[in-house]
Amino acid sequence: MKNLTILLTVALLFTFTPLTWSEHEEWSQILKTYVQDGRVQYKKLHETWKNENHILKIYLKKLDSYSKKEVEAWNKNDQMAFYINAYNAYTIALILDHYPVKSIKDIGTVLKSPWDLDIVHLFKENHTLNWIEHEVLRPVFKDPRVHAAVNCASKSCPKLQSQAFMGDTLSNQLDSALKEFIADTSKNQFDTQNNFAKFSKIFKWYGDDFSPSVPQFLVSFAPTDGVKKLLKDKDLKIDYLDYDWSLNGE
Repeated sequence: MKNLTILLTVALLFTFTPLTWSEHEEWSQILKTYVQDGRVQYKKLHETWKNENHILKIYLKKLDSYSKKEVEAWNKNDQMAFYINAYNAYTIALILDHYPVKSIKDIGTVLKSPWDLDIVHLFKENHTLNWIEHEVLRPVFKDPRVHAAVNCASKSCPKLQSQAFMGDTLSNQLDSALKEFIADTSKNQFDTQNNFAKFSKIFKWYGDDFSPSVPQFLVSFAPTDGVKKLLKDKDLKIDYLDYDWSLNGE
Protein backbone atom coordinates (compact mmCIF):
# COMPACT_ATOMS: atom_id res chain seq x y z
CA MET A 1 0.00 0.00 0.00
CA LYS A 2 2.84 2.37 0.90
CA ASN A 3 4.57 1.74 -2.45
CA LEU A 4 1.29 2.31 -4.28
CA THR A 5 0.82 5.64 -2.51
CA ILE A 6 4.32 6.73 -3.50
CA LEU A 7 3.73 5.75 -7.12
CA LEU A 8 0.43 7.65 -7.24
CA THR A 9 2.05 10.73 -5.71
CA VAL A 10 4.87 10.67 -8.27
CA ALA A 11 2.37 10.19 -11.09
CA LEU A 12 0.35 13.18 -9.94
CA LEU A 13 3.44 15.34 -9.71
CA PHE A 14 4.33 14.57 -13.30
CA THR A 15 0.74 14.99 -14.46
CA PHE A 16 0.28 18.44 -12.97
CA THR A 17 3.77 19.83 -13.52
CA PRO A 18 3.25 23.35 -14.90
CA LEU A 19 4.75 24.43 -18.19
CA THR A 20 8.11 26.13 -18.01
CA TRP A 21 9.82 28.65 -20.24
CA SER A 22 11.54 25.83 -22.15
CA GLU A 23 8.19 24.56 -23.49
CA HIS A 24 7.77 27.83 -25.38
CA GLU A 25 11.48 28.47 -25.94
CA GLU A 26 11.35 28.38 -29.75
CA TRP A 27 8.33 30.67 -29.87
CA SER A 28 9.99 33.14 -27.50
CA GLN A 29 13.09 33.13 -29.68
CA ILE A 30 11.01 33.81 -32.81
CA LEU A 31 9.19 36.71 -31.16
CA LYS A 32 12.36 38.29 -29.78
CA THR A 33 14.22 37.93 -33.09
CA TYR A 34 11.57 38.65 -35.71
CA VAL A 35 9.02 40.93 -34.01
CA GLN A 36 9.73 44.58 -33.29
CA ASP A 37 7.01 46.85 -31.92
CA GLY A 38 4.36 44.45 -33.19
CA ARG A 39 5.73 44.29 -36.74
CA VAL A 40 6.75 40.87 -38.00
CA GLN A 41 9.72 40.26 -40.29
CA TYR A 42 7.86 37.78 -42.49
CA LYS A 43 10.39 38.03 -45.30
CA LYS A 44 13.25 36.87 -43.07
CA LEU A 45 11.13 34.13 -41.52
CA HIS A 46 10.10 32.95 -44.97
CA GLU A 47 13.67 32.59 -46.29
CA THR A 48 14.05 29.13 -44.72
CA TRP A 49 10.37 28.21 -44.44
CA LYS A 50 10.69 25.18 -46.72
CA ASN A 51 13.23 23.69 -44.32
CA GLU A 52 11.61 21.10 -42.04
CA ASN A 53 13.95 22.25 -39.28
CA HIS A 54 12.60 25.80 -39.38
CA ILE A 55 12.32 26.99 -35.79
CA LEU A 56 8.58 27.69 -36.10
CA LYS A 57 7.90 24.22 -37.50
CA ILE A 58 9.82 22.71 -34.59
CA TYR A 59 7.67 24.68 -32.16
CA LEU A 60 4.42 23.69 -33.85
CA LYS A 61 5.44 20.03 -33.73
CA LYS A 62 6.13 20.43 -30.03
CA LEU A 63 2.64 21.84 -29.47
CA ASP A 64 1.11 18.93 -31.35
CA SER A 65 3.09 16.43 -29.27
CA TYR A 66 0.94 17.07 -26.19
CA SER A 67 -2.22 15.07 -25.70
CA LYS A 68 -5.49 16.76 -24.83
CA LYS A 69 -5.46 14.91 -21.51
CA GLU A 70 -2.02 16.33 -20.68
CA VAL A 71 -3.07 19.89 -21.47
CA GLU A 72 -6.31 19.61 -19.51
CA ALA A 73 -4.29 18.49 -16.47
CA TRP A 74 -2.37 21.79 -16.40
CA ASN A 75 -3.56 24.73 -14.37
CA LYS A 76 -5.87 27.25 -16.03
CA ASN A 77 -3.18 29.82 -16.80
CA ASP A 78 -0.84 27.29 -18.40
CA GLN A 79 -3.67 26.05 -20.58
CA MET A 80 -4.68 29.54 -21.64
CA ALA A 81 -1.09 30.51 -22.45
CA PHE A 82 -0.75 27.33 -24.50
CA TYR A 83 -3.77 28.18 -26.65
CA ILE A 84 -2.86 31.86 -27.08
CA ASN A 85 0.65 30.96 -28.20
CA ALA A 86 -0.73 28.27 -30.50
CA TYR A 87 -3.15 30.72 -32.11
CA ASN A 88 -0.46 33.31 -32.75
CA ALA A 89 2.12 30.78 -33.95
CA TYR A 90 -0.27 29.08 -36.37
CA THR A 91 -1.34 32.49 -37.69
CA ILE A 92 2.25 33.31 -38.61
CA ALA A 93 2.65 29.86 -40.15
CA LEU A 94 -0.45 30.53 -42.28
CA ILE A 95 1.08 33.76 -43.56
CA LEU A 96 4.39 32.04 -44.33
CA ASP A 97 2.58 29.27 -46.23
CA HIS A 98 1.11 31.91 -48.57
CA TYR A 99 3.82 34.57 -48.47
CA PRO A 100 3.98 37.12 -50.01
CA VAL A 101 0.48 38.39 -49.27
CA LYS A 102 -0.80 41.88 -48.54
CA SER A 103 -3.45 40.74 -46.09
CA ILE A 104 -4.47 37.61 -44.24
CA LYS A 105 -7.87 38.08 -45.88
CA ASP A 106 -6.25 37.29 -49.24
CA ILE A 107 -5.91 33.73 -47.95
CA GLY A 108 -8.75 31.25 -48.01
CA THR A 109 -11.56 30.46 -50.42
CA VAL A 110 -15.01 31.76 -51.26
CA LEU A 111 -16.48 29.27 -48.81
CA LYS A 112 -13.78 29.35 -46.13
CA SER A 113 -12.10 32.34 -44.52
CA PRO A 114 -8.48 31.95 -43.38
CA TRP A 115 -9.81 31.44 -39.86
CA ASP A 116 -11.88 28.46 -41.01
CA LEU A 117 -9.05 26.55 -42.70
CA ASP A 118 -7.87 23.33 -41.04
CA ILE A 119 -4.33 24.58 -40.45
CA VAL A 120 -4.10 23.99 -36.70
CA HIS A 121 -2.68 20.63 -35.65
CA LEU A 122 -3.21 19.91 -31.97
CA PHE A 123 -3.78 16.62 -30.17
CA LYS A 124 -3.13 14.79 -33.46
CA GLU A 125 -6.27 16.41 -34.90
CA ASN A 126 -6.92 19.16 -37.43
CA HIS A 127 -8.53 22.34 -36.17
CA THR A 128 -9.02 25.95 -37.21
CA LEU A 129 -7.98 29.28 -35.76
CA ASN A 130 -11.65 29.96 -35.09
CA TRP A 131 -11.79 26.74 -33.09
CA ILE A 132 -9.02 27.98 -30.79
CA GLU A 133 -10.58 31.41 -30.30
CA HIS A 134 -14.31 30.72 -30.30
CA GLU A 135 -14.54 27.16 -29.02
CA VAL A 136 -11.71 27.19 -26.50
CA LEU A 137 -10.31 30.56 -25.44
CA ARG A 138 -13.52 32.58 -25.21
CA PRO A 139 -16.03 30.04 -23.88
CA VAL A 140 -13.71 28.02 -21.65
CA PHE A 141 -11.60 30.72 -20.01
CA LYS A 142 -14.06 33.62 -20.23
CA ASP A 143 -11.33 36.27 -19.94
CA PRO A 144 -11.98 39.23 -22.27
CA ARG A 145 -8.36 40.32 -21.99
CA VAL A 146 -7.60 37.54 -24.47
CA HIS A 147 -8.77 39.88 -27.24
CA ALA A 148 -5.59 41.91 -26.67
CA ALA A 149 -3.43 38.78 -26.83
CA VAL A 150 -4.48 36.89 -29.96
CA ASN A 151 -3.13 38.43 -33.13
CA CYS A 152 -4.73 38.28 -36.58
CA ALA A 153 -1.61 39.34 -38.52
CA SER A 154 -3.17 42.72 -39.34
CA LYS A 155 -2.24 46.31 -38.54
CA SER A 156 -5.41 47.04 -36.57
CA CYS A 157 -4.98 43.97 -34.37
CA PRO A 158 -3.46 44.32 -30.92
CA LYS A 159 0.31 44.10 -31.22
CA LEU A 160 1.93 40.70 -31.37
CA GLN A 161 3.94 40.67 -28.17
CA SER A 162 7.70 40.16 -28.26
CA GLN A 163 7.60 37.31 -25.77
CA ALA A 164 5.61 34.13 -25.34
CA PHE A 165 2.72 34.07 -22.91
CA MET A 166 3.52 32.00 -19.83
CA GLY A 167 1.19 30.61 -17.21
CA ASP A 168 3.03 32.02 -14.20
CA THR A 169 3.03 35.57 -15.60
CA LEU A 170 -0.13 35.38 -17.71
CA SER A 171 -2.34 37.81 -15.80
CA ASN A 172 0.31 40.53 -15.81
CA GLN A 173 1.00 39.90 -19.50
CA LEU A 174 -2.69 40.17 -20.38
CA ASP A 175 -3.04 43.37 -18.35
CA SER A 176 -0.02 44.85 -20.10
CA ALA A 177 -1.26 43.84 -23.57
CA LEU A 178 -4.70 45.36 -23.01
CA LYS A 179 -3.28 48.58 -21.56
CA GLU A 180 -0.95 48.91 -24.54
CA PHE A 181 -3.81 48.28 -26.96
CA ILE A 182 -6.05 50.90 -25.32
CA ALA A 183 -3.23 53.46 -25.27
CA ASP A 184 -2.44 52.99 -28.99
CA THR A 185 -4.12 55.97 -30.67
CA SER A 186 -4.10 54.22 -34.05
CA LYS A 187 -6.46 51.62 -32.57
CA ASN A 188 -8.46 53.45 -29.89
CA GLN A 189 -9.06 57.19 -29.60
CA PHE A 190 -10.49 59.24 -26.76
CA ASP A 191 -11.72 62.85 -26.93
CA THR A 192 -12.10 63.91 -23.31
CA GLN A 193 -13.26 67.43 -24.21
CA ASN A 194 -16.16 66.27 -26.36
CA ASN A 195 -17.01 63.14 -24.37
CA PHE A 196 -16.35 60.91 -27.36
CA ALA A 197 -14.55 57.60 -27.89
CA LYS A 198 -13.66 55.76 -31.08
CA PHE A 199 -12.93 52.16 -30.19
CA SER A 200 -11.35 49.37 -32.16
CA LYS A 201 -14.02 47.31 -33.91
CA ILE A 202 -12.87 44.40 -31.76
CA PHE A 203 -14.98 45.96 -29.01
CA LYS A 204 -17.96 46.04 -31.36
CA TRP A 205 -17.57 42.46 -32.59
CA TYR A 206 -17.01 41.02 -29.12
CA GLY A 207 -18.73 43.61 -26.95
CA ASP A 208 -20.73 40.98 -25.08
CA ASP A 209 -17.50 39.50 -23.71
CA PHE A 210 -16.84 42.68 -21.71
CA SER A 211 -18.98 42.93 -18.58
CA PRO A 212 -20.82 45.01 -17.52
CA SER A 213 -19.94 47.00 -20.67
CA VAL A 214 -16.89 47.79 -22.79
CA PRO A 215 -16.27 51.26 -21.29
CA GLN A 216 -16.76 50.10 -17.71
CA PHE A 217 -14.52 47.08 -18.18
CA LEU A 218 -11.75 49.25 -19.65
CA VAL A 219 -11.70 51.80 -16.83
CA SER A 220 -8.92 50.02 -14.94
CA PHE A 221 -6.85 49.81 -18.14
CA ALA A 222 -7.19 53.49 -19.10
CA PRO A 223 -3.91 55.22 -20.05
CA THR A 224 -4.75 58.49 -18.23
CA ASP A 225 -7.04 59.78 -15.51
CA GLY A 226 -8.88 61.80 -18.14
CA VAL A 227 -9.66 58.70 -20.17
CA LYS A 228 -10.65 56.86 -17.01
CA LYS A 229 -13.15 59.60 -16.19
CA LEU A 230 -14.43 59.54 -19.77
CA LEU A 231 -15.04 55.79 -19.69
CA LYS A 232 -17.06 56.15 -16.50
CA ASP A 233 -19.41 58.71 -18.07
CA LYS A 234 -22.83 57.19 -18.78
CA ASP A 235 -23.35 59.71 -21.59
CA LEU A 236 -20.18 58.71 -23.44
CA LYS A 237 -20.63 58.84 -27.21
CA ILE A 238 -19.12 55.84 -28.99
CA ASP A 239 -18.06 55.10 -32.54
CA TYR A 240 -15.62 52.60 -34.07
CA LEU A 241 -12.49 53.01 -36.17
CA ASP A 242 -12.16 51.40 -39.58
CA TYR A 243 -10.24 48.14 -39.37
CA ASP A 244 -6.99 47.92 -41.31
CA TRP A 245 -6.53 44.33 -42.48
CA SER A 246 -3.20 44.95 -44.20
CA LEU A 247 -0.36 42.70 -43.06
CA ASN A 248 1.42 43.59 -39.82
CA GLY A 249 4.81 43.19 -41.46
CA GLU A 250 7.74 45.50 -41.98
